[in-house]
Amino acid sequence: IFIVAPCACSGILRDYEPKVGRNKAEALVEIEKSSLLIEATVMTTGRDINFCGAIGIEEYSNKIYSKIEDKAKQLKNSSYPVILFIVPPFLITPPELKLGLQKVLQSAECNNIAGIIVSDDYKAHCLKLVKNPNCKYPIEKGVWGELFELYALKPLEIENIWE
Repeated sequence: IFIVAPCACSGILRDYEPKVGRNKAEALVEIEKSSLLIEATVMTTGRDINFCGAIGIEEYSNKIYSKIEDKAKQLKNSSYPVILFIVPPFLITPPELKLGLQKVLQSAECNNIAGIIVSDDYKAHCLKLVKNPNCKYPIEKGVWGELFELYALKPLEIENIWE
């Protein structure tokens, strides 16, 4: 609800749960005459709580990448850029998240995803955005600005995975 409600309240919602091939997205919105698909996913498979084991960031970064890649494939028949909201598992570490997102941005399979909005705690006021520079559907600067304002987004820097 916290994803689609701001779109409805601001008047940019064009379709709720639009069909995309055999799948559905959360919403189709229009900002400054640009159409975007909004999709959301929650990752429920995190690590087991094991304080004695070593942390291997590759395994969990691959889980993040796979989850996003699955969503990209589900919406591959869209002719609109996709904005994906994702809530990673509670115990995922920032390096795992950032490495997984780096893999997404480098993947041709995910080039329909224009941006990934990460919520680390199910709070609508703690959303961070990673833009995909390799998206096959470029989004205008003004559209990004509207999204930043609508969701009070902050940028998520992923270059240094250890920050």
